[in-house]
Amino acid sequence: DPIKMKLMGDKLTNVEERIPKNLNKLGVLQNVKSDEILKSIDSSLENYFKERKVSLANFNLLLHVLSVKRDYESAVIAFEKMSIFNIKPNVSSYANMIVVSGKSSKISEAEIYFNEATNLFGQNKVLYNSMIYAYSRVPDLVNAETTWNQAIRSKIVPDCAMLTSMVSVCLKTRDFKKAWEFFAKRKEFEIEPDDVLLGNMIRICSLDSSAEKAKIIFEDIKKLENVRLTCLHYNSLLKALSTRKDYSKEAITLYKNMISDHIKPDSNTFVALLMATSKIGDIAESFNAMTYMTKMKIKPNKYIFTLLFKTYAAALKTPQLDREIKDLYIEDSWNLLIKFLENQMEYISTPILNSLLQVYVSADKGREAENLVLPLYKQYNLALNQETHRTLIEYYFSKRELVRVKQIFETIKNIDGQLCVTTLNIMIETFMRTREIGKIEEVFEKFIELELHPGRFVLSQICAMKNIPDRIYDLLMKFDYLKQILSKNKRT
Repeated sequence: DPIKMKLMGDKLTNVEERIPKNLNKLGVLQNVKSDEILKSIDSSLENYFKERKVSLANFNLLLHVLSVKRDYESAVIAFEKMSIFNIKPNVSSYANMIVVSGKSSKISEAEIYFNEATNLFGQNKVLYNSMIYAYSRVPDLVNAETTWNQAIRSKIVPDCAMLTSMVSVCLKTRDFKKAWEFFAKRKEFEIEPDDVLLGNMIRICSLDSSAEKAKIIFEDIKKLENVRLTCLHYNSLLKALSTRKDYSKEAITLYKNMISDHIKPDSNTFVALLMATSKIGDIAESFNAMTYMTKMKIKPNKYIFTLLFKTYAAALKTPQLDREIKDLYIEDSWNLLIKFLENQMEYISTPILNSLLQVYVSADKGREAENLVLPLYKQYNLALNQETHRTLIEYYFSKRELVRVKQIFETIKNIDGQLCVTTLNIMIETFMRTREIGKIEEVFEKFIELELHPGRFVLSQICAMKNIPDRIYDLLMKFDYLKQILSKNKRT
């Protein structure tokens, strides 16, 4: 059989009879994903059964096709039609309904199908797999874990599909600690991970900066039998490496190996690659990437432009960079903005302008930034956010323009979402330089209000004071790791 598909644990037979005849060629099928084949099937009831007999197997295939298409309404109609032909739904029928409900964010309906099916067929691994998968689509980690535990209490041994769904829901809810806990259960249940599960773990590595783990898992994928590395596998590792500055060069090398292995990149590949160049300011590699994108006819998106600006910003921080080079980078960045506005103006956003702002301040052109870049926010009705203000405060503090730093802080201190640890740390240092004790107290109160923690360098400066004012001392005592240090000193 040229293609093998699985329908919730049941192997379909005679698949070649159920797909369009023009796709029934081995050479074509090798390059077509199973989902794409299923989506190409005419799923209208009138046409679907013209060339097929009315049977349970064909109804299940129809439900599976509708699940892939995320067509919940049509799936419900098809499921109800089964009774008209005196066909009783089986486990696979209900499993498909649970999955299509989950994909359509109709989790209550999925639970109804699950409960009905368990009443009819008892505790079944296929049903539990489907229900946990449905929760992973919402995502709902609490109910997914509850269902997992219920399956184990019912003496159902989890398989790779069930574990993959649990890792997926952890990934979507960003509970990375829980994801690693579930991944560790593969040994307890003797689960052999596949490339999908391992790929999800690499994605988690990219989000919790675990580049080392990502490299190990990628090697595990390479060892799997019957798995051909694709762009998706490389993209996951690229992203994991590119989130770390110390692995940026390795990410670039991985991209080059990918190209030399004749694996076709996509736009996500270049986003990950430019994330790496933006960490180390590799202008040459980013230029090569843009050239290759043009060759591949991949249209740069807003993330590509944002990272290009950040690459220029990082390059401009290079020590002793010639003034002429700085001016050239500034000119290139401005031309990039013009190109973006000409082709994708509807996607102009605050992050894009923030990255352009970073280019100007990195080139020590703060005044030009205020005159050229800041007006663009108003022109395109974009709000200045936390990153915008942090960039400006960092720049003016580096120039010791403390009056300007304080002015910006006063305008944003009471606006939700505008303050971050970096900004508050700088304000502590600013008010220490201007000897404004009341303002230092105010900033520490903001740390406590926002449940943030002051930087150790800032705290060491405060603790080095000979006479810490009582109010500041009381505020510092609210940070756990300082209690022991300060309590050893006599209170003055």
